[in-house]
Amino acid sequence: PGQSGDKWYKNFVTGFDPAYQRMTESWREHGNFALHAQQMFDADMDSELQTLAENVNAKGRRIVVYNPLPWKRGGAVKFVFPFGGKIESPMVKPLDGDKITPVKIAGEPAEKVFGQGTLESNRIGEFVAEDVPPYGYRTYVFVEGQPAADLKGDEALKTIENQFFKVTFDAERSCIKSIIDKKNNKEMVNAKSAHGFGQYLYENYTRAEMEKYLSQYVFNEYKNSHYRITAKSAYLPKDLKHVSYTPKANLFAIDKSAACITGTLYPPTPDAENYNKHNAALTATLYDNQPYIDVQLSVVNKPASEVPEAGWFCFPFAVDKPSFRLGTLGSVIDPAKDMLEGSNFNYIWTNTGIALLNSMNAGYGLCPLDAPAAALGKTGFDSFQPTWEQREGNVYLNLFNNKWNTNFQSFWGGNLTSRVRLWAIDKFSNEALITPSLEARMPLLSGLANNVGGKLSVSKSGLTLSRKGIAVTAFGENEDGIVLRLWEMTGEASSVTVTLPQEMKAQRATPISLRGEKTEPPLRINGNVFEVKIDAYSPKSFLIE
Repeated sequence: PGQSGDKWYKNFVTGFDPAYQRMTESWREHGNFALHAQQMFDADMDSELQTLAENVNAKGRRIVVYNPLPWKRGGAVKFVFPFGGKIESPMVKPLDGDKITPVKIAGEPAEKVFGQGTLESNRIGEFVAEDVPPYGYRTYVFVEGQPAADLKGDEALKTIENQFFKVTFDAERSCIKSIIDKKNNKEMVNAKSAHGFGQYLYENYTRAEMEKYLSQYVFNEYKNSHYRITAKSAYLPKDLKHVSYTPKANLFAIDKSAACITGTLYPPTPDAENYNKHNAALTATLYDNQPYIDVQLSVVNKPASEVPEAGWFCFPFAVDKPSFRLGTLGSVIDPAKDMLEGSNFNYIWTNTGIALLNSMNAGYGLCPLDAPAAALGKTGFDSFQPTWEQREGNVYLNLFNNKWNTNFQSFWGGNLTSRVRLWAIDKFSNEALITPSLEARMPLLSGLANNVGGKLSVSKSGLTLSRKGIAVTAFGENEDGIVLRLWEMTGEASSVTVTLPQEMKAQRATPISLRGEKTEPPLRINGNVFEVKIDAYSPKSFLIE
């Protein structure tokens, strides 16, 4: 850092001088840590799921749906057939049940390639699975039938609808105009907000705004040493203007199947001179008989800049004088009561989700899958706020920023996608925030096979807990043996019944500390079941023998 304007841009387009090259190599190296970890995990998980599917006692093409949480659940599941052929029937059914479920088949109809043969594109799909056992699986096969669902869409009115929500899009503002919670007959969206619901907002900041932030954040005695390394300021032009920008996404389309319906706002195709223009598109998806909305923002061709900037995914909720709840690491907090004075109340993080509640303790939940940093009430980079004050019902998810002069990447350009799940909360409890967030962040997974099958049952439970809101953070072998670690995340101390997989034949569960030290006498396991008391917001670990 240390350049801006024409000097920086010349450096950028000509390949950087050695100092800048060294920085960009370091950023790429650190970014690849997470990328490579994800690639390794995905490859191993896909292999294990395929092995599971191949060993289920079923013949032919089948989908095994796996649940990575310790309670029974349903939800959307995506799949891709890795072998030849295409999906002939848009319906599936579980081998241990009778209910037939519609499938959304992605892709266009098969087309001729170079005038010879066809390109089979119908190998990708998704459907809503039900009653998938805890840490277990359920097998689905394709069957004949006519799909039907209570999903509606109107391109002229720019609406999509399922049993729980009606969503109306606003092409002029490139956002969602209205979301009607049909169960409670309430409007989710504050249409009078300065920023639209689901809108992409790009901002860059002036030197005066950065200096204001620094004067509020850095103690005077550290001004000379810490201003330069804390945030961009001194080398910014004094005449730099504040920019607030939302690309126009004024075209609308609906993609409808019996399984789900998606509305999309997108920009017109640019001409050759503007092909690399900074743009964005917004989608909202409703699933048949599912009480949530999946929203996705795609940003393309965002140019790199050394000017301090940020991108925001905007969610102004129709909740007057809301109270907020934040799912943090292992707990839920009220920022008005639980954060220390001197914290930055203009910029917070969530590990699970955010709830906005009215005076009747009802409202809405939001789980960001890709952008966990947020500003509440207003965008958060032009000032430092060390105490809590009443906020408007707005959540701004921070997609990117380059405000800081140390520890973080100093400029970024390219494409990104950010996903968010939304739901209504009739009466708030911490579990009403934590459980939907965990289910969004840990979706149902699929394994696929097309062989003669094996000996495993077509549906089976794994590790099971008697209540929701508890995360399993470890279950497997280490140097001490088989370790099971639970983490209570809702603030509810309780007794919990733990049911182990039937093949384990375990005899006792010895409570241990996070370091593996024995803390209490062993608990007896009867029929692979034992009872444990777990404290609020606390871990509980066991050595299973």
